[in-house]
Amino acid sequence: MSVHAEGKYRAARERLSGAPDDLGALREFSEAARAFGKRPEALDALKAAYAKRPTPELYAELRMVCTFPEFQAIAKPPESGAAPPKLAGSGAEILPRKPFPLLLDQVLFYPVQDGQSIFILVVSALLMSFGHLLGFAMGGIAISATVICFGLVYGYLWTVMTASGMGEKHTRGWPDLSSPEEFGSAIGQYFMVSLLCFGPSLFLIAWPLLNGETPGLERVVAGLGLAVLGLLYYPMALMLTGFTHNVGETLNFPAAIRSIAKIPLDYVICLGFFIVSFVAVCVIEWVILSMSAKVPIPVLLVLMIFLRAINVYMLIVQMRTVGLLYYSREKDLGWFQ
Repeated sequence: MSVHAEGKYRAARERLSGAPDDLGALREFSEAARAFGKRPEALDALKAAYAKRPTPELYAELRMVCTFPEFQAIAKPPESGAAPPKLAGSGAEILPRKPFPLLLDQVLFYPVQDGQSIFILVVSALLMSFGHLLGFAMGGIAISATVICFGLVYGYLWTVMTASGMGEKHTRGWPDLSSPEEFGSAIGQYFMVSLLCFGPSLFLIAWPLLNGETPGLERVVAGLGLAVLGLLYYPMALMLTGFTHNVGETLNFPAAIRSIAKIPLDYVICLGFFIVSFVAVCVIEWVILSMSAKVPIPVLLVLMIFLRAINVYMLIVQMRTVGLLYYSREKDLGWFQ
């Protein structure tokens, strides 16, 4: 942390100790503590300010600081019985609550809906490309740089899901850069979800190959069956991890199955969206790769970055879809009530 951030934190804490009930001091300390990496203290101060004056502005600030479960536990301001079209304080435009299929028009163009979204998509593609290149290097610096590159992208993906689950129309931008330790957590959560859903299938088929043997037909069929089950569970696994901030909830199969049973048709639509987007990206990649066999190396590098952008686009679309599914069926799911 910078010396400047530490100085602001200590000055704000000293001011707060002399005026613990002052709203300005509480908000100043919350901002300084967050910049200094003291998120729990920042959240406590902001909650204390909101408890003294539950205004839409402070409610909007809490929306940006809290995790999803933390925000769900906070009562709305007395004057806002329903979410306004535009949230005061943050200016976040809120989508109307509609049936899930009617919200899908907010999915496809979400990654390119404005200049900020396009910028994030391009930078994410560059970060992913650079991270893959660093993955082939050795040493602590290369590993750290890879974690930062991938962590920024996956942190943004989880933010897309959370913001969509709150009904926000536009992107929030990059995740909080003042907590770099969360980059590794963002990667780990996404990796664990993928491993839990598709790891058993890959292990069952690949194990004989590691021993120099050919997997039998029964093993291949069983592996493909597990892959189908993992695919069916994948959107719910992402949703559970993203909104509870706990990848362990992915293993809570009874709760997951009950949740799917509460929203069967919408879940099937979400799953179909996942499958269609994945197939479309695979087809595009195959076409581009088949046409790039003899292109010059500079053009090939541009094409590789473009393919990475397509992959990031697909991931953003999938996270957006899952978030909007939760937003449309929040009361039916009843996870935090």
